[in-house]
Amino acid sequence: MRPRARCQSAIESIYALENNAAKANQRNHYTVSEIARLPPEKRNAVRLAEACLARVDARERDVQAWAYIDAAHVLAQARARDAEAPRGPLHGIPLAG
Repeated sequence: MRPRARCQSAIESIYALENNAAKANQRNHYTVSEIARLPPEKRNAVRLAEACLARVDARERDVQAWAYIDAAHVLAQARARDAEAPRGPLHGIPLAG
């Protein structure tokens, strides 16, 4: 799965958590750039991280893209980002390295 597809899936998951699955499936796919343009108060690093982890959980058996994921560390980092003042447009957006 390409990085853009992972981000799109994460955003869809966020909307599914916030609204409902039917609405999430009808939404456009969002890129990291589109997430970055959201006002900081509309972005939540923990929700983004949870959505990414949920997507990995759902697809990893088929995709086998990860050697290791420390979910607790990911969520701790997300909580830390949410506690900080935003440092830029990508602040709090989870990216895989």
